[in-house]
Amino acid sequence: MKKDPYIEYLISVYNSPAFVDEVGTGGIFGNIVACAVMITAPFEMAEVDDSKKLKHETIYRLAPELRNRVIYAIGISGVSEINKLRSTVKADLLAMKRAVNNLPVKPDALFIDGKYAPKLSIPIYTIVRGDSSVFGIAIASIIAKDYRDHIMIKKYGKKFSKYRISSNKGYRSPDHLTAIRTYGITNFHRSYMPQIQKVLDGGYDEVIKRRKQKERDKHKLPRAQGPWL
Repeated sequence: MKKDPYIEYLISVYNSPAFVDEVGTGGIFGNIVACAVMITAPFEMAEVDDSKKLKHETIYRLAPELRNRVIYAIGISGVSEINKLRSTVKADLLAMKRAVNNLPVKPDALFIDGKYAPKLSIPIYTIVRGDSSVFGIAIASIIAKDYRDHIMIKKYGKKFSKYRISSNKGYRSPDHLTAIRTYGITNFHRSYMPQIQKVLDGGYDEVIKRRKQKERDKHKLPRAQGPWL
């Protein structure tokens, strides 16, 4: 992780800063989960990075150790709230605010991934791609991702197996789009999103066709090779 010296200086100005990131914004199914993190004792962990860059196995291995090393809290925006707000940005901010308010210790500043921040009565710094350049934000992204994936797999995976939630985690995969085309949507889908309406109206045909072709290719037997052919 390449750190920004100016951001590192800003962090050092405060006694108890918190670092915030969220996951699930780009999904079409399920909650948005935010995590707020406070680092009480400095430490390094070379593998820590933006959770989007890490393999699932790495995230699930790192998250328990990170939870033991930091103070953290989770904030969630539920699907019904997201659909009512009709805005993932507003839902992000709601989840972030809840995560910060759930911290057992009040921070004196916030460093948040992205361009938007909830309204709180402490200094707030928004950092685009902060999960790739700020250690604390990267930790928040890993813990949030681990927490949300656990919900997707344990709570929704079996119940909504037709939508392959255990594998796509509620994101817009070809499998997920195909299932929506076939079975419609559930109460846990973000029904207002144009992506969902588009697939229900017959859109994303090329994506779905590529998925079906990929599945067919996956099950084809390799052709025998040799000088006798």
